[in-house]
Amino acid sequence: MKRIVFIILLLSTYMFMQAQTTETYYTCVMHPEIHTHKPGKCPKCGMELYKKTISIKKPVSAKMQTVKKDTMPMSSENKMMKMDHMQSMDDGQMSAMDAKSVSSMVKSAPPKVVRYDLYVRDTTVNFTGKPKHAIAVNGQIPMPTLTFTEGDTAEIYVHNELDEPTGLHWHGLFVPNKMDGVPYLTQMPIKPHSTYLYKFPIIQNGTHWYHSHYGLQEQIGMYGSMVLKKRSEDR
Repeated sequence: MKRIVFIILLLSTYMFMQAQTTETYYTCVMHPEIHTHKPGKCPKCGMELYKKTISIKKPVSAKMQTVKKDTMPMSSENKMMKMDHMQSMDDGQMSAMDAKSVSSMVKSAPPKVVRYDLYVRDTTVNFTGKPKHAIAVNGQIPMPTLTFTEGDTAEIYVHNELDEPTGLHWHGLFVPNKMDGVPYLTQMPIKPHSTYLYKFPIIQNGTHWYHSHYGLQEQIGMYGSMVLKKRSEDR
């Protein structure tokens, strides 16, 4: 019996090792699309490339695949039995299945371009019984929460409807210098009644925030959160 268990464990380990491999390459913090097998500098920005290793699942060979019961031809009687089983499941069981399916879809979803339109407008608030001037974005304070997944490309259109310039700084994010949003330092201010496009790749994950870097606009409403979801590499 012990010998059989040992053989099974040995075969399982072998199959697991055969099904996975790793890939190592050099890439750029600012330009993750750069892949090279040698160290050096980024051809786009000149930054030093860093080494990255990822896990890759190999396709399972035909010999290792097993046929699922759901993929086998079913008679009309079996189909009716399966439908009855599905109908007998309670809402909790169905919800758990739906949540699992959605989670799987999120992990396997390809990178995409995610667009937000932010309308910056003057407003008046009254939190203490005395009206005060403030700035609202899309009619709210704080600004809207921006959600991305690692690997996406952010397209954020800022529609400045103020009578003064503005700009947005993405606090803690790795972005191209010209997208950093600090007026007169990394970017010219967004002129009144004009639109500016911030476009940059999402190459990290975590919770961050963004805010105006012009005058005291941050203090009177121009601040918000950013949620950068982690993308599963095993997909």
